[in-house]
Amino acid sequence: MRSGKKGLYSILAALVLSFVVSVQADFTDYNMVVFGDFSGVGNAHIHGSAVIGGSISSSFLEVGSDLDRATTDTTLLVGGDIDSSAFVRLFAGNAAVNGSGAVDLQGSSSPSVTYGSSVVDTINALKAEIDSVSTYLGGIDGTDLSGTGLSNINTAGMGDFVVFDINGSDLASVANLNLIADSSQTIIFNVYGDTINFTSHLLGGFANSPSYPQNIMWNFVDATVVNIANNKMVGSVIAQYAAVSNINDFDGSVYVNSITKVGQIHLPLFDGDIPTPTVPAPSAVLLASGGIVVVGRLRRRFTV
Repeated sequence: MRSGKKGLYSILAALVLSFVVSVQADFTDYNMVVFGDFSGVGNAHIHGSAVIGGSISSSFLEVGSDLDRATTDTTLLVGGDIDSSAFVRLFAGNAAVNGSGAVDLQGSSSPSVTYGSSVVDTINALKAEIDSVSTYLGGIDGTDLSGTGLSNINTAGMGDFVVFDINGSDLASVANLNLIADSSQTIIFNVYGDTINFTSHLLGGFANSPSYPQNIMWNFVDATVVNIANNKMVGSVIAQYAAVSNINDFDGSVYVNSITKVGQIHLPLFDGDIPTPTVPAPSAVLLASGGIVVVGRLRRRFTV
């Protein structure tokens, strides 16, 4: 079913764990990272920090409403311009913009906007890091949840770090996803498929426990389109190649290529514990790859 791709992801995981970029960043510091433009999204409310790799246009974007108004951190990074068709309000912290455009600053510690290309290095480091983390997680052999296995997900006795594999098509055919888990567990859902229509309802532990979102990661490994319907999404989402749409909210962070519709993106940030991977010998990696792969480095919880 996925054995060929899983083998490829395992090889890539071994490769990407061998090198680090020179600019260090931690993508889990951000509530939203969008690689491309933020355009035509409508009203979007990001409760934590945000990164836009491209430009912002035809959108109303509010960032940082749940952050400390007195923070002096840079809480909004923009790799392009902020067009006059967009309104951007930053409730806390400072902004860094590669191009031009205005930000409505609401913080209490003399906030400012820094203009210039230095922000691009940080954004590129975040992109590389997110890609490497997704590849690493996608290379882990997880418990198969094909078909009706999604209906009642019970992680009892599975340890502190739990990985599941899901066929993307099942998220459109299984009506309800119920989670029974310990809030101390880190749970990774690796979802495989190009176009994902996520119409399943999240119930049980997904819906009722405020302890879960920071320990759950949905990793849409190879998706180019992710349509989320009916759900408030629980847990952080990596979909670095995908255009993501959700008319409802996210409880957790979002790391995507683009967003076409979104309600609100709530905290918490991802705070799960992912085991440190074993790094292969450099000579073996070079022989396997015929070259060098550049990746990011996640500082706080695991190192690649």
